[in-house]
Amino acid sequence: MKLIAVVLAALMWFAADAAWLAFLNLEKGYGYGFVMPDYKASRSANPGTGVSDGAENGKYWSRHIIVREPKQIEPGDRFEERSAYVLFRCAKDEPLREFFEWQKQIHSKFGKAGKQ
Repeated sequence: MKLIAVVLAALMWFAADAAWLAFLNLEKGYGYGFVMPDYKASRSANPGTGVSDGAENGKYWSRHIIVREPKQIEPGDRFEERSAYVLFRCAKDEPLREFFEWQKQIHSKFGKAGKQ
C-alpha cells in the first residue's frame, strides 16, 4: 500500500496546534486525517505533532506536549483539545477537496474558522 503524507517533503514536525493533517492513498481513493478546532496547553516543552514511519511503509502521527526535556507538572495544569478524525474519498485531480469540506463543516459546528 502506497501512502502519501500531506506534508512538505522535509518537514515531519508540525506545531502542536496544527489545524489539520491528512494521509492519502491515491491508488485506492481514500484518505485519513484529523481536524482540530481547538487546542490549549497550560504547560509545554517542545510541543508538536510528529509524523513517523511505521511497519510496511505505514505512517502515523503523534502529538507531543512535553518532549525532549524534563518539565515539572503542577496541580491545575491542563491540556485540552477538540479533534475530529476523518475518513474521506480523494481523487488525483483534487485529493483534499472532500477533506476540506469536512473541515469546514466541523469548524462551523464545533470551533473556530478553518485555516488551510
